[in-house]
Amino acid sequence: MSIGFDPKSQQPALRALKVEELTICGLDYPMYTTVVGTPIVTSDPFLLTAGNYGVLAGSAITNSVGTTTITGNLGMSPGSAVTGAFTVSGSTDIDNAAAVQAQVDAHNAFTSLQTLGLAGTVIPSELGGQTLTPGAYQFASGSAGIGLTGTGTQTLTLNGAGNYIIYTASTLTTGASAGTAIPAIALTGGATASKVYFVVGSSAMINQNTNSIGAVFQGNIIAQASITAPQQATVHGSFIALSGAVTLSNPATMNTVSGSSSSP
Repeated sequence: MSIGFDPKSQQPALRALKVEELTICGLDYPMYTTVVGTPIVTSDPFLLTAGNYGVLAGSAITNSVGTTTITGNLGMSPGSAVTGAFTVSGSTDIDNAAAVQAQVDAHNAFTSLQTLGLAGTVIPSELGGQTLTPGAYQFASGSAGIGLTGTGTQTLTLNGAGNYIIYTASTLTTGASAGTAIPAIALTGGATASKVYFVVGSSAMINQNTNSIGAVFQGNIIAQASITAPQQATVHGSFIALSGAVTLSNPATMNTVSGSSSSP
């Protein structure tokens, strides 16, 4: 017995079925769902969930003056001490499941990035005045910074699209108190802050001298201990302290650049 096939093109117009009238079922589960306006989120390849935090600390988070604005999340684990005023566009996760997972991801990222950094090119500790292309870098002295001495604007230029992994076994300092230099980071040739990782074996000090007030920092800092910003700062990236505190002595503007946030 043959069964005839009558294509829709041969059916009378009034009998043609509309696609939206058809119900597609599979055990009563929808085949897919969507929400209007939901962005496609691509996690940071290294930081994973930790990249969604403008500030992520281990022991404490402090803002001494004014209000720090965070575009992204604020989180801490295992500590719980948050002092000062913060405006947070995302979630505030204090020693909850999300914060614990973010710290797990951050610790794993530190290990992976440290391994890459230890195999990187050895460059001078003063980053100001250097132009780097995508790759991994380390320092013979174990410490590094921008504007460690001297005067005027000292600029680290990152030129080219790709990942920048800058590893220091000890400290990272910008706008050091030893001079009056103003630290700057220039992104050229397709470089983006979301793909810049400063991996710090102990602690980071950002915008230390008074001349560096308002200086812009580009990139993510993952520090084994603590991160401190004595002067007002604008940060395109994340401050992630694995075991210690994130201390902001003046209001900061933190713009998360990983995950669902846009890269400057």
